[in-house]
Amino acid sequence: MEETEYKNNEKVLFKTKGKLSLPNEKSEEADCLVTEGHVVIEAKEPVNIPVTCIKRCDISHALPPISYSYPPRVQEPLSGTATLTFLNDLNKKHKLSLEMAVGDLYSFKQAIDNQMAGPAEVSTEISLEFASFWRRLWAAVIDGIILSVVGGFISRFSDFEGTAGVAWTVVAILVPVVYYVWPYSRGGQTIGKAILGIRVTAIDGSSLNWRKGFLRYLGYMPSAIALFIGYFWLIWDPNKQAWHDKIAGTCVLHTRVIPKEGRIREREWRALETGEARRRQRRWLLGLGIPALLVMLGMGTWFFTLIQGGLAEVKKMEPWPSPEVSPSIVVRVDLSHLGLYIGEIQDARNVEWTSQGLYSEGTVVTYKSNGRDTVIISALRYNDKEAASDDFASVVAWVRENAGTSTWTTVGTTGVIHGEWSDAYSKILWNDYWIVDILALEGTGFTPAVLVDKVRDAVASHWAAMAER
Repeated sequence: MEETEYKNNEKVLFKTKGKLSLPNEKSEEADCLVTEGHVVIEAKEPVNIPVTCIKRCDISHALPPISYSYPPRVQEPLSGTATLTFLNDLNKKHKLSLEMAVGDLYSFKQAIDNQMAGPAEVSTEISLEFASFWRRLWAAVIDGIILSVVGGFISRFSDFEGTAGVAWTVVAILVPVVYYVWPYSRGGQTIGKAILGIRVTAIDGSSLNWRKGFLRYLGYMPSAIALFIGYFWLIWDPNKQAWHDKIAGTCVLHTRVIPKEGRIREREWRALETGEARRRQRRWLLGLGIPALLVMLGMGTWFFTLIQGGLAEVKKMEPWPSPEVSPSIVVRVDLSHLGLYIGEIQDARNVEWTSQGLYSEGTVVTYKSNGRDTVIISALRYNDKEAASDDFASVVAWVRENAGTSTWTTVGTTGVIHGEWSDAYSKILWNDYWIVDILALEGTGFTPAVLVDKVRDAVASHWAAMAER
């Protein structure tokens, strides 16, 4: 029937066939009409309800709301149920249910909601299921593999210097952000989630925008840093929400629709009313999300300061020698002002702890004080940065395992590591084609840590004088 037809002088807005179910009565076939002012059910005993008496219209076992970006494909036509709650002449609440084709449910509800006073209430019984922990885990694994492949490709350009190096670093940071946030705002599915048949949606049933998607991405960090408890949280949460879901006000659902007889109530999604969804999200955002982000920001600032402090030592040594300079010249430094004199100069290949390196040439110089070995300076020169990087990584691993305490910083093709023993202190600096190790023992008026810094300053002055020649 077209909208232009009339019944009892009222314009018919919608009409379809369905089954009427009343409490304690069998269902029967009926014509269901929504007119301008009434809901009319033409059954054996006709029902005529003024729209002004209807308190709510809920639908169940239906497709996702129209606002859903990508509704799932349904292989077979499904039926759904519209439940009307209304007041009778005695102002008592009554309910009746109408079963009709899924395609008609929302049109029926919309025709009623458009005439009801106040906003339409959110459906609470849409038969979609929450995604299981394992399905979400495998989706995350697939996304992780994809990002690893992309990250591996980008890392091939990490050695670029200057503006190009900075640009590729920015790209490496932005790729995972775009990979998650853009699909979330365009339908709720990353590649992994699409393969596993799940999608992210707001807990109130609305689609995501980029802001919610970005907030959910930021929520991954507190979920992960707490020993991944934030991810496992969804196992026992009634709404199957991880911490990042709580913070962003989202949940993860199967894309398929579950017929009435196939539902598992523990997994069934019941959309929250928008106001309640926002209140819950606000509690988690203020209670966990923002504090966690502030803590991580503080940690990031501290870590950045630590890195800059470490790299400042490498920078303080500039200008570093060119790859053509002999290591024996690099480490033959006048340390007489510290009461030190050269005791022995050796090829690094003949010294046990440097004999197995990937360097092309190396020299180890021992400085004595009062007849005792007090300072040892090693200089190793490399033909390529990759070999230097591999050797520095090996040195870091050795110092971490053997030193009493150690700290290290590595960025690109530069790095520094400090190692402290009970009677010695070592500082190893790496820059491009050079690794220089300064080891100080007890035996002077300085502590080993202070002596290392004084020797480092003397080496830097020696290099500066070499550059001026």
